[in-house]
Amino acid sequence: MTIDRHAYTALRRTPSGQLVRVHVPASHFRVYRGHSTKASRGAHGPGALYPHTHAWISHPGKLGGPGYIHKSPAERHHLLNACVQKHGYRSCLGSIMVLERNRALAARYGRTLASDRHYLEGRFGARR
Repeated sequence: MTIDRHAYTALRRTPSGQLVRVHVPASHFRVYRGHSTKASRGAHGPGALYPHTHAWISHPGKLGGPGYIHKSPAERHHLLNACVQKHGYRSCLGSIMVLERNRALAARYGRTLASDRHYLEGRFGARR
């Protein structure tokens, strides 16, 4: 699919509060399934023109707060055991799976998150 965007003039506010006219150039690019030759203006992630990033674990929660992924496997398993005791197996498994669905986190920490999920499933999962 080809995207054609016309050039236009936009009003932007400077840090001092003054309104300024800004020229936004035209853009013409092709978008393919999965990637494109030019990042769209509203794209998310590290390769975007204007990256919108935020910390995925920013407050103390079920998984112990920021830095969960960088802890040792023994510490993570201890946190997972405490999580299951307090919130239940399915709730903790859901928290891990939410992190796995994030493309940015899955690309960098996919194996770590998968190992934590397998630990939960093996230790607390449904008995067959």
